[in-house]
Amino acid sequence: TGANGQIIYNAFTVDNDPQWVGRVDRNFGPKLRISGNFLWDSYDAPLVGQNQGNILTGGDSKKWASVVTSLNASYVFNPRLFTTLSIAYSRGVYSALGSTLFPTIQELGATNIPDLDPPQYKPIQGDIESWFAYGWNAFTTQPRNEEDFSNNWTYVRGNHILDFGAEEIISQTLFNSDFVSGGYNAWTCTQTGYNPVDFLLGLGCSFEQFAPEYIVPQNAMPALYANDKWKIKRDLTVNLGLRWEPWLPFADHSSYREGDVFVPSAFANGTHSTRYPNLPPGLFVPGDPGIPPGGFPSQWAVFDPRVGLAWNVLGKGTTSVRAGFGLYRVPGFGEYASQNPTTVPWTVGGTFSNLGVSAYSPYDVAPYNGVIPTFQLPPTTSEAFPTPIASTVYSFDDHAKPMAIMEWNLTIEHQLPSGIMLHTGYEASEGYHLLINQDINSPPCCPAGATEANMATRRPDYPYYGGPIAQNLNQTTASYNALDVSVEKRMTGNLSFLGGFRWAKCLDTGSIISLSKEETADPYDRRLDRGLCWSDLGVTFKMAAVWRMPSFASRGFVMRHFLGGWKSSGILNWEDGYPYTVFSGEDTALNGVSNRARDNIIGNPYLPGNRSTSQKLAEWFNTAAFAIPATGTYGDAARCLLRGPGYSDLDFALIKSFPLAMRPLGEGSHIDFRAEAFNLFNHPNFGEPNSTSSAVTNFGEITSANSPRIMQFALKLFF
Repeated sequence: TGANGQIIYNAFTVDNDPQWVGRVDRNFGPKLRISGNFLWDSYDAPLVGQNQGNILTGGDSKKWASVVTSLNASYVFNPRLFTTLSIAYSRGVYSALGSTLFPTIQELGATNIPDLDPPQYKPIQGDIESWFAYGWNAFTTQPRNEEDFSNNWTYVRGNHILDFGAEEIISQTLFNSDFVSGGYNAWTCTQTGYNPVDFLLGLGCSFEQFAPEYIVPQNAMPALYANDKWKIKRDLTVNLGLRWEPWLPFADHSSYREGDVFVPSAFANGTHSTRYPNLPPGLFVPGDPGIPPGGFPSQWAVFDPRVGLAWNVLGKGTTSVRAGFGLYRVPGFGEYASQNPTTVPWTVGGTFSNLGVSAYSPYDVAPYNGVIPTFQLPPTTSEAFPTPIASTVYSFDDHAKPMAIMEWNLTIEHQLPSGIMLHTGYEASEGYHLLINQDINSPPCCPAGATEANMATRRPDYPYYGGPIAQNLNQTTASYNALDVSVEKRMTGNLSFLGGFRWAKCLDTGSIISLSKEETADPYDRRLDRGLCWSDLGVTFKMAAVWRMPSFASRGFVMRHFLGGWKSSGILNWEDGYPYTVFSGEDTALNGVSNRARDNIIGNPYLPGNRSTSQKLAEWFNTAAFAIPATGTYGDAARCLLRGPGYSDLDFALIKSFPLAMRPLGEGSHIDFRAEAFNLFNHPNFGEPNSTSSAVTNFGEITSANSPRIMQFALKLFF
């Protein structure tokens, strides 16, 4: 233990990553060719260095194993007709096994907290705010399989090259994992004024427990396509394509048949599930009338056009114009399946406050009132579900639509003297029916008498639902527009380079779908959320260059071997900072969202740019321009209003090859020397400022930075 009471202990890791790679190619005459490849990889990170006297040394052993293989065949029927067939398979397995060296909370005497894991496992988890967090899950097994079958045909007829074919991708994942199944206490309420004292006294604050998860989401994605590459004349070619790719949701293929769909109209009518009649009204599962296996209907009539054009303007190959348009769909997403295991009725337990009772008898609070719930999965048809449901209900809109992205571009390329190519282009995209996760049971802001204590009773769907209903809605849009200018010089005269400048803007109404990071100003009015994307970079410049220094072959031994023949390369990257939002960190709207609630803006948030570095680090933006909203109101600061520090970096390398006239090593043997510097000029690239105003001690400050200059040297022998 250090002088300040901090625990100091040694920790080390062991990593093993063997790989096997294979490939085979075989030509059976001039018409048939077959090829195949194989990759096996197993990354093992076992837990080492445990000390039974220090729970902080506990954890879990992890392993990632994968297999990727494919078989390809091509056959030429005649010069105008040929086909290719491809079969690919990949499997990845992530597994983790928690430590069993330490006693569980049940073994220490907390008999009123059930342990939902099999007896051979020993999960331990908890969080003592201002002190330390500890623990690990007991076990996780997640195999993922994907099979890809495709067949393409090419037929040449006159000025047309026709491509058509079919593809099907089948994906399957198995989630078998515990998730705080031994119980998780969080001491964050500071009831005595200091959370570690709350822990020592066993005071309840927040408790979380779920039965182990088991779900097998599976999805098939068939597709048909056709494309006509039509050479209208010698200097003009047009591509016309159409793709049929139905939008099919993931569905659970385990015996549980998990899934949740909340239908507001059914809730208003008091309609219940037939599969689980004791569920609150409005909440349905696969197997209920009108609820398909994936939770929402498949969309079969999905046709996406693609158009392209290439024009050799002068007919000399020095100037070209290219344009394209395409409509693309986001495949059936797996969020539906990944959220189900933590939603009633597919989970037992939940997250709830256990204030006022012992941390070790959390089920003494309502609605359990001392009765520990049964933990049978899947539940029986007659299972009773205590209401109001306090945990988050995750659901998809029963009228979900395919997420769509339109892309279009126009580029002009011109060949300049000395082998230099100038490229100028405009590119854009528009996304619609994009996904956003929103609490449709949020307490309206803010009637008289509203408090945090009566938040559950103020929710619109109380007394059945006392927590959030996180509905995944297709209500988000996004747009992107960019101007690109680049110059490229291929290797001539010992010099090559590629440089590009981009001026772009990305707008959307939500960059994330996680309810825990919801950034909406008002959950009932998303129009207030239109702003810059989190990923928006207004201006970027990148350049890479390679220069081969003269060899000085006729200038003597020193010039030839030590000063000549070096090759240098560099990559320069300069870009704007990323946008960020200023949050209050206070639940002034009294709707349970504090970590993403916005501030009020009461002044000019921008400060002069000619300040010193120390001044910028101490206050990146004008913190006096923001104020925490009054209780009972939403903040009015725009989403992604400000930008963080930009990024500038130059990576540089020097390489020299020295021939070795050593007969035992063989002819042509040599040794390469390589010197590399990342962030050559040691330019400081700072992180984003603290943008939560309730953090009064460092609001507006920058307290992090990216890597400084790193240099490395290497020798490589070839023989």
